[in-house]
Amino acid sequence: MNYSQLRSFHAVAREGSATAASRVLGISQPTITTQIKELELEFGIELFQRRGRGLELTLLGEELLLKTQLFFSAEDTISELLGSAGKLKHG
Repeated sequence: MNYSQLRSFHAVAREGSATAASRVLGISQPTITTQIKELELEFGIELFQRRGRGLELTLLGEELLLKTQLFFSAEDTISELLGSAGKLKHG
């Protein structure tokens, strides 16, 4: 499991499709699809049910989405903290 795989999963889960997630992330749809498939294969799990051209989160996918929301929220908070600290002037 790596950061890119989690980021791709999170974007697809939030946006509802790999195509929409690719626009948000600025990477190709095949790359996103590959990253999610690699994550699923690594753990022997299914995060999405593929229905025709649509995707639906599995129960495990819904649980992971809750965790990635916390993870990426913490990442944003850390980034804001460090960005603010870098702007402080020392006397």
